[in-house]
Amino acid sequence: MTDPIVAGFRQYFLDLHGNPPFPWQERLVAEVCASGWPGVIDLPTGSGKTACLDVAVYAMAYGAESMPRRVFFVVDRRVVVSEAHLRMQTIASGLAKPKTASLERVAQRLLELAQAGAEFPLEVYQLRGGAYRDESWVRTPLQPTLVASTVDQVGSRLLFRGYGINPHTAPIHAGLIANDALVFLDEAHCSKAFAETLQAVERYRGPEWSEEPCSRPFGFVEMTATPLRSGGSVFALDDADRADPVLGKRLRAPKPTKLVPAKGKKDDQAALARALVAEARAQAEAAGARRVAVVCNRIRTARLAWAELGKAGLAADLVIGRMRPLDRDDLYRARLAPLRSGVRRAGDEGTRFVVATQCLEVGADLDFDVLVSEVASLDALLQRFGRLNRTGDFPAARGSVVAASWQLETKKPDLIYGTAMASTWEWLAERAAEGVVEMAIEAEAGATVPMLARQLPAAELSRLVRPAVGGPVLLPAHLDTLAQTDPRPTPEPEVALFLHGIETAAAEAQVVWRADLSDKFKVNGELLALCPPSANESMPVRLGTLRRWLEGRPPSDALDTDLEGTPDEQEGRAAAGPEGPAARILVWRGSGILELYPAELRPNDTVILPAKERPAAALGHIPEGRPLDLGDEARFGLRRRATLRLNTAMFRDWGWEPPGFDLLRDAAESGDIRAANALVASWAKAAPPDRWPGTLFAAWGDLLRRRVSVHPTGDGVVLEGRFRSAWDATADAVELPKHLALVGKLAKANAQRLEPAMAVAAESAGLFHDYGKADVRFQALLRGGDHFAARFAPSQLAKSGLGVSRSAADVGLPRGFRHELLSLLMAEKAIPPDKNGRELTLHLIATHHGRCRPLPPVVLDPQPVGARYDGAEVTPEELCEVPPHDLRRGIADRFWLLLRRHGWWGLAYMEAMLRLADWQASDQADAEAEDD
Repeated sequence: MTDPIVAGFRQYFLDLHGNPPFPWQERLVAEVCASGWPGVIDLPTGSGKTACLDVAVYAMAYGAESMPRRVFFVVDRRVVVSEAHLRMQTIASGLAKPKTASLERVAQRLLELAQAGAEFPLEVYQLRGGAYRDESWVRTPLQPTLVASTVDQVGSRLLFRGYGINPHTAPIHAGLIANDALVFLDEAHCSKAFAETLQAVERYRGPEWSEEPCSRPFGFVEMTATPLRSGGSVFALDDADRADPVLGKRLRAPKPTKLVPAKGKKDDQAALARALVAEARAQAEAAGARRVAVVCNRIRTARLAWAELGKAGLAADLVIGRMRPLDRDDLYRARLAPLRSGVRRAGDEGTRFVVATQCLEVGADLDFDVLVSEVASLDALLQRFGRLNRTGDFPAARGSVVAASWQLETKKPDLIYGTAMASTWEWLAERAAEGVVEMAIEAEAGATVPMLARQLPAAELSRLVRPAVGGPVLLPAHLDTLAQTDPRPTPEPEVALFLHGIETAAAEAQVVWRADLSDKFKVNGELLALCPPSANESMPVRLGTLRRWLEGRPPSDALDTDLEGTPDEQEGRAAAGPEGPAARILVWRGSGILELYPAELRPNDTVILPAKERPAAALGHIPEGRPLDLGDEARFGLRRRATLRLNTAMFRDWGWEPPGFDLLRDAAESGDIRAANALVASWAKAAPPDRWPGTLFAAWGDLLRRRVSVHPTGDGVVLEGRFRSAWDATADAVELPKHLALVGKLAKANAQRLEPAMAVAAESAGLFHDYGKADVRFQALLRGGDHFAARFAPSQLAKSGLGVSRSAADVGLPRGFRHELLSLLMAEKAIPPDKNGRELTLHLIATHHGRCRPLPPVVLDPQPVGARYDGAEVTPEELCEVPPHDLRRGIADRFWLLLRRHGWWGLAYMEAMLRLADWQASDQADAEAEDD
């Protein structure tokens, strides 16, 4: 008799993807729903392992309270396109508009889990570096969510030091990743340090390390053939999978691969590139291939090979990790999508070449007829050849491994693959028949390279794979330091070591371009505040490489690779600084811009470069024809606020100018918004189809709070609008009693799956969190500086309905005034000392804007006025005697008390319950305005 869970999953899967699940996928969903996730999933490439996401979503709907709400798929590569993310989008789209009864049931159950206000049953995100204050995935703890990410992005957030996010929201990210969450770590053997860190997090969340640990689940699953942790169950293929007509065909797809030695002088990458291209062309011609891949170990080698193909007049695309995400996505949609697995080969299509680095090894579901790879470690080669004849539909498929003589020297190990590269070549050569090895996953007769690799003893296998670098042991002392997010202590642990290992990992910066930069620093600040840098437009660049490029020094190619966590080359001589020749550059650190010398750059800084000339190859790859300034396009993709800067420099970067632009400028200058809106809407059809502004023009009429203003430089105009969200309210002022009641209600709902005492504390904190806004000066600020209205209005405000308010100084508030500290003092008086959960309630109030972890900010208020609300009062005399930031207030003591009680991540999760409720109630879909 068929298991009803499996039967339901089979129909759900068929309705969603148009094909039935593989046997292993049905077995996995039965196992997960019955006993939870296995510790290790050992599946070969091409077996559809991203379907684990389908299993996770179905189990979430089936298992309800026992299953985690957030699922992270993590890989330590900058892939050409994340197949996991594409899979997530397919699942989410199918559930957003279900067309069958099975999809409707799953979608409805997920909506019930997300509760009122949810727009979609399932939301998906991709975490990328360089996005300051991109908090879109943390709107609610209840929403079923899938997230694709790199080790850096998830790992840094997990350890309270999220790369590229608002530092004051770091506890929210840490709490949501470590609670009610499941992490799939793909190719875990390549991420030993992070796997060890995840094991430590599992351990430190337990009862041994906190008196009242958070009850929500956390776990991680290693996806690897060589698990790093002992014990636990291992899920793998069985005979039913091998007998499956579709999966069996993939497993046994032939991949005969030649070993091709090449001559050349030491480190002659140009000669190596020519050898790779020559072999690829020869193999393509012999096989009648349409899809050909050339995979290189160094970015420079890939560039040289790509250029070589270009000289020959052959259609070729360059794919490297150091590309802007929008460029990668555009490349995939425009050029690489026809190369996906399952896409039928057209008879009239010409031969297409793709030259790539390690970014093609993991996560890219591309299917090639011919694959030529530079020699690498065995694990890297197995991954690369997983893209060859991936579905078994091209019987003439063939591959080659090319090795230059200097790459096989054992006396000087390769800086990336060590001695494993030469050892792998030797091992393959010993098993080759007439210089050919079989890279098929399995074979009915004989042994393939992957089969032989699985039979190797651990000691022998370790000689052939890239060394897995472990990290330092994550100790409680490290976590005590990292959990202090405001102010951050000095010194503090280097998070990268726990993500990539004890070798010095290359620090990175992000680079974005702006076409309309001014010669005036103040104007540039206005421009960047208008359209802040975001993830999808940011190019990741090694910090050392960027410094050298800015200083005019040539970079080194020795470690020019797309593997994350590899060390940077040595700086050599000291970088130029204030005394050196380098010019100052613009650096964005979230709250504004700075003018710094290259030597002053810090890891994860965002550097703003003018779009006057195309970037040097040392920084990365921007495909020909793509604009340099992608700021507005990237911001539009976040679906929160929309901007469009229209001026001469932007038109030059686009290569297109909207018709009648002068009329729009006249309308903006005269304040004729109706005429401006009509003109913008008319451009939807006029914009070329391959120019993104047409998308904004078409959506312009549906945006809220549309505004057309003169460009800060005086040249051109700026369009601004806001997307509608599930939490939309009007632009009217929000009264304090209503806001407090709503936040209390939402905080209780957010915390409903926690222990009852915690839910009560969250609700109580929501009811008190903004009492401090009763300060008459703050009320005047919310009322545009009107002190009379602030004193005598019938109701106090929580939010201002004014588009522009006065500055704090104008109403007498001290610099840096924090209303939450005043709320804390009032709540201390209002909440009885013996009330259950009182200490947690007070802590949540103090930290609901990310401060006071553990010390409150020092704010000097020479003339405090006190505050009174709903019977709770703090007098000016009390504030003068013991200021809110005084250590005698016990804020820091309470933090450490609760940290020991609920754990490092448990306390952060509790804080998230209130803070996200405040965001929701305050219509903060755009989190940029939240934690100022």
